[in-house]
Formats: sequence, C-alpha cells, structure tokens
Amino acid sequence: MKLSYLIDTLITPNITGLSFVDRYAGVVRTLNIAVDDQSDKGKVKRLPVACNVVSPDCANPTQTPTYDDLVPDDSKSSVIYWEVIQPMTDAGEQPTGNFYERKLKGTARIVVWLNLAKLGFDGCNDGIEIVRELEKAITQKGKISGGTYDGSQVWIRPRAQVKQDINTIFGQYDYKKLKNYYLYPFNFFAIDVDFLLYDCLQQGATVPTGLALDCVNQIEPSMPLPDTDLVLWLKADAGVNGGAVSNGDLVNTWADQSGNSNDFTQLVGASQPEYKSSGTLGVPCIYFNGFNSINRLSSTLFADGSVGTYFIVYQQLLPPPSAVNGGSLISNVGSFTTGNFLTFYTERTALGDNYVYAGGGFAGNQSVGVQDNLPHYIGVSKDATTMDYYYDSDTSIATNVVVQDWSVFQNHYLGSQTGAVAYMIGDIYEVLAWNKKLDAAELAEVATYFNSKYGL
Repeated sequence: MKLSYLIDTLITPNITGLSFVDRYAGVVRTLNIAVDDQSDKGKVKRLPVACNVVSPDCANPTQTPTYDDLVPDDSKSSVIYWEVIQPMTDAGEQPTGNFYERKLKGTARIVVWLNLAKLGFDGCNDGIEIVRELEKAITQKGKISGGTYDGSQVWIRPRAQVKQDINTIFGQYDYKKLKNYYLYPFNFFAIDVDFLLYDCLQQGATVPTGLALDCVNQIEPSMPLPDTDLVLWLKADAGVNGGAVSNGDLVNTWADQSGNSNDFTQLVGASQPEYKSSGTLGVPCIYFNGFNSINRLSSTLFADGSVGTYFIVYQQLLPPPSAVNGGSLISNVGSFTTGNFLTFYTERTALGDNYVYAGGGFAGNQSVGVQDNLPHYIGVSKDATTMDYYYDSDTSIATNVVVQDWSVFQNHYLGSQTGAVAYMIGDIYEVLAWNKKLDAAELAEVATYFNSKYGL
C-alpha cells in the first residue's frame, strides 16, 4: 500500500502533466487474463493490469485503464506504468524525544514505451530528453504535508542506470513481440526508483493524520548536494546519538543521513569522542582528543571501487608531535603494505614543517596544503585512472594517476586508529562520500554548500 500511496499522491500528478504521456496506469499488478488470439481461440496470457481495475476480466469499459491500454501497439503514443520491485519494508525505528522515526525502504520500477514517430521524433536516438523529464518528475525530497503520512520525510530517487533490455523489462508479459514494438520507430526503457520514508510518529501511537509533528532528527527537506550515488553523509547537526544529544555528551552513534544506513558507532565509552554544540565555525561538531574514534567496520562504502569521491570538513587543532604520520580523519585500512585508504593526515617533517595530505593509499597520497590549525574542507575524487584533490576553494590542486580499488577496503575510522600511528586532535563537522567521480557542476554544488554553511 505504501508504495502505491506514495506514487499516486506524490508522483502521478507530475507524470500525467507531461506532454508525451498517453497511457499511464500508476502501479500495476500482473494477472493471468483470458484473451482471444488471432485464430479466435481463447488463451491465457500474463499482462500488466492497473491496480484500480476490479472487473474479473479486466475489460470493464467503466474502469480505465484496462489491460488493453497497457499493451504497446502503434495506436498509442506512449505506455507508462510502475511495478513493485521491493515492497516498503521496516528498516528500524529511532527514538527522537517524544516521537520516533520509523524508517521504511522500497523500490519500484517505472516502465516507459514510446512511439517515437507518433510523438514527432524522426531519429532512433531522439527523445532521450524524455528520460531527464521523467527523472525530474519522479524525484521527491522533503516533508509530506497532509494525508496519511503528514509530517513525515520522504526521499524518492531514481537510480543512475537506465535499463533498456527487452527481456528484463517485458519478459514477464505475453506481449505480441512479433510485432516488434520495441524496434525503431519505437523505444523503451525502465528506471528503478528507491523510496525512503521516515515516519514521524508519537511514542506508542499509530500513524497520525493531520497532526503537526516535530521530529528532531529529520532529513533536510531540500537536498543541497548531489544526491545521485551518495553513499555517506555524516553531519554533526543531525543524527548524533539519535538526535537526543547535549554539549559535552560522548558520542556512541553518528547516523548516516544519505539514506544508506552507513552509521558510524563507538561502543567503548573510553574511546567515544565528544559532541560540541558549537565549534570554531559556530555550528555543532564532533571533538576527538587524540585517543578516541568512531567507526564503521566490515562495510564497504564503495560498491564500484574504480570510482568514488569523499569530502571532510574538519579543524585539526594540534599538529603531530614528531615526524610521523598522524591525525587520520578517515581511514579505510586494507593492509599497511599497500597503505591506508581514504586518509587525511598531517605530517611533521624533520624540519618542523606540517603538511596536509589526502589520498587513497600512501603511494597515491598528495600534499595539498600546510597544517595551520584552521577549519578546512578537503576531498578526493577518482575514476579508474586519475585522482583529483580538493582543498577549500581550490577546484583541483593536483592530479595523481596512482589509484587503488576502493571496494576491497572494509574498515572506516574517524579519529584515532587503534594499532596505527594515526590519531586526531580536533573537530569534524561533516563527512560526505559518493560512489562515483563528481563532475564539474557537482563539485561546484559541494563548494557552494560548504561556503554557505561554514563560510569556507
């Protein structure tokens, strides 16, 4: 019910308003339907049927659309419908004062068939802009006002991959494939869409309707950053200790705000960092005293190790005391024979100089600045052949062709790293990671976001 409700109430009005939409069915179900074939003999075929069709033979003229409306043929301009890939499932609850948030995750697929000639396109690659129009119509971020989930937060995000395989999309149906309704001048594609709903509920209550709610740890209504392939988003102004945290509290959980549940934790009290309600930049941060850390272990952030991006907003308050590597802000350790991964650190040389390094392994680390005890943001973005480094407003201060496969590393540390000469004395404000290399426009969004929030 939840996926159908979210699609019908939040997305359907946007899709039906698009100029190329002809047959739109919302969420469909697959039924075995008795139909007549070309020899007038009855056969049973599997076809998608709109969920609002209740007639036993699904051909009731008072119910629209029927299954006939959803079979591609050259009389139609387009056929569009949704399929449930993964129903909304409960991913856990999190107390937030007098309320709690219930996290629900699911996936639906939007299937699109186009009659290019009828839509006015005259080339087999024409109409590609329709993908972008649909993605824009589908994407939703923010607080739901009214209805069953009033006061809740929702993210609806299309995945980057657009499917164009005939068997994957239409293989479960008994369409008239001999008609070649998937060859030019026809086109088709499907997009898998992830749904993330944060129910904002009163403790011990059922889903409220029409109430003004106040969950203290909600996802921001407007996503100010590139959200495609975002795999980690830690920020000290949300998700710390379930949202119930005061200045000076020790931090046991720093919840991921990307929707991927890549939370960082520290269960050992003596190793827990400290929450500061206002750091040097005037906003919350997490303070590390050189001995504590917060971690995510046995979990790979980057599914595709050939690409990736990460940024950290931090302030290293004291330099390392001697000529050793130290102050690792985040480290994903594979083996010290190949080096640290996702490492930011400062190093004091024998001459007393303090440099800031960023990289994906000691072989690929790059000096990006001088340690000055001031707030900065720092980052690395890589593909299979290059690694670009970023330091505050510098768009790309260096490029290094020494790269590593990031998918093989599974231990992530913020702050000190037990058993290694890697510690931090200072504050961390925010950590971001993407499972892709950001392009110039996306990097500009990141720079604008850090500048507006932190003045960097």
